[in-house]
Amino acid sequence: MNSEETTTMDTIAQKEVKVAAHQILTSWLVEGIEGIQFLGTSEWKIDDQVFLNSSNDKGYLLLLNQDKDPQAALDYVQVMYASKEDGKWNIYLESLPNFVIPRKKENGSFVANTLNQLAAAGEKEIGRQYKSDNGEINDEFINKEFNEDLKKNHQRFLSRKIKN
Repeated sequence: MNSEETTTMDTIAQKEVKVAAHQILTSWLVEGIEGIQFLGTSEWKIDDQVFLNSSNDKGYLLLLNQDKDPQAALDYVQVMYASKEDGKWNIYLESLPNFVIPRKKENGSFVANTLNQLAAAGEKEIGRQYKSDNGEINDEFINKEFNEDLKKNHQRFLSRKIKN
């Protein structure tokens, strides 16, 4: 299969993952899930690139997070995990790595990283392990993240809500 065919097949699953992630993040914000409220003080976007396994049922996606505070010295790329379970995409945020992206200083003040810069940094990090030397998708890298710890941490994450 050439890369064009693979890309077409993956595109549908990637779109499904991004739609599910956006809906879930928005609902977590509304529900007051503590671990996601930082998005209220940042510009955020789900990156266009989704790193799916060869079965298109598990993968990583990136949450680009640009702090709105002009004094902020850092921006972030949060790694999220997506798993298709019972025909539906579930998104996991807790216990996955964050990439901290320092801001450059110009004329004494910090300049926010653009969402494109954040995307490039996150994609580069995940991309290091995503494909093996021969260009094949590294399913082990993707699939090993889906385990009981991920699920337990996710339940804990969902149970912590901000007090009204």
